[in-house]
Amino acid sequence: MSSTINENIGYVEVNNGRARMVEMEDDICPKSICSDTGWIQAAYQSIVCLPNQIIVRIEGAKDDEIL
Repeated sequence: MSSTINENIGYVEVNNGRARMVEMEDDICPKSICSDTGWIQAAYQSIVCLPNQIIVRIEGAKDDEIL
């Protein structure tokens, strides 16, 4: 079963089966490495924002499926 979620959850944007960190101000995330990562959409990809202790991970049965 797959579903499509399109929404912003704080600093995480989810759209069409993929996710990314939106750009944050320098005082929140000084180096913006997490937002520079861009969109992820496969089960083996992740985004980590250490200053804010956020991990974005896609889980699914297939590389192209979000559960």
